Amino acid sequence: MKSSKTRQTTANVTNSADKPYFYTTFAVGNGKTKNDKEKHAPSPYHRRTKSSIKKLFNPKKSIIMGRIKKGILGGISGKVGTVVGANWKTTSYIRSLPQNVKNPRTLGQRRQRSKFALVVALLRQLNVILRIGWKLFAKSQSPFNACTAYTLANAVKGTFPNFEIDYSKVLISCGSLAGATNGTASVANGDLVLSWDNNSGINSAEPTDTTLVAVINTAKSETIAQTTGVERSKETQTIKIPANWLGDDVEVYLGFVSEDGKEVANSVHIGKV
Repeated sequence: MKSSKTRQTTANVTNSADKPYFYTTFAVGNGKTKNDKEKHAPSPYHRRTKSSIKKLFNPKKSIIMGRIKKGILGGISGKVGTVVGANWKTTSYIRSLPQNVKNPRTLGQRRQRSKFALVVALLRQLNVILRIGWKLFAKSQSPFNACTAYTLANAVKGTFPNFEIDYSKVLISCGSLAGATNGTASVANGDLVLSWDNNSGINSAEPTDTTLVAVINTAKSETIAQTTGVERSKETQTIKIPANWLGDDVEVYLGFVSEDGKEVANSVHIGKV
């Protein structure tokens, strides 16, 4: 082999016992390399060091703090340094680690926590209907969270610690579909009877829109929620009331959802019955 076509490279590698070994590769004229096995056979230290590296970086035994699933530009899942990566629906985000501070329980914190607890206690009873009534706002948050934010800002009255729900401002559904007009509610033979005007043809209202109904017993903290109601054109609906509710005041709400489920109307608080 001609020296002009051969390039020799020698590397010095030190293992954990500080005993060096050497290996040599040759760049041959055709671009390939080969080890000079005769003069520089791999030592036991070489094999031992490779085995140690495999054990050190064994992914099954390593503690992984965070993963980047889609390359360096992908979303992060887990803790990385002082931030935590997470995913919500199709959105990836990072947030800082919480500070290790004691709970100061300031007046502002206690006021907000009191309002939040009051609102969540109410809306948990309505969750099944909120999934439909507030689904148009579920792109960056859940329907429940969207309704919670609205209720906190608009439907709580009073001062701390005596907050109350303003039932006239609660919305069980929210959207641009035409809502109910001239809605009424009455009790007959132990049933709750709802009625409204058929306003089909106004804006996007259709006779096939169906009702969303919620009846809240504020004394018992119980709720009747119906998501598969009657058509707008029927102008009336009867709700069966539990026997132990007779004599209790109830708050009644009426909304509409389009036949294909893509449009929702702002609900109407018919009133206390």
